[in-house]
Amino acid sequence: MQNVVVHVTGNSYELGTIGFGEQERVKVRPSSESHVEISFLNASGQQRRLVAACYFESRHYHGTIAIDVSGDKLVRFQDSVSIGMY
Repeated sequence: MQNVVVHVTGNSYELGTIGFGEQERVKVRPSSESHVEISFLNASGQQRRLVAACYFESRHYHGTIAIDVSGDKLVRFQDSVSIGMY
């Protein structure tokens, strides 16, 4: 995938190119209530944008969201985000 960008409310994080089987991580900081979207160029050069159905806010939320993309589809989504001070 080329031109990979992770989007949350108020911020975007450019990851560049992610090759087959590779992984990338990014710490995100939304400006308010948010979910995650990932945009990229597919193998045909078309811009795609996928939505991960999750919820978190800018304060007191922490955890990990894992997303696997194959072709143009979100094939695995794991949300381990929770609310708490620590």
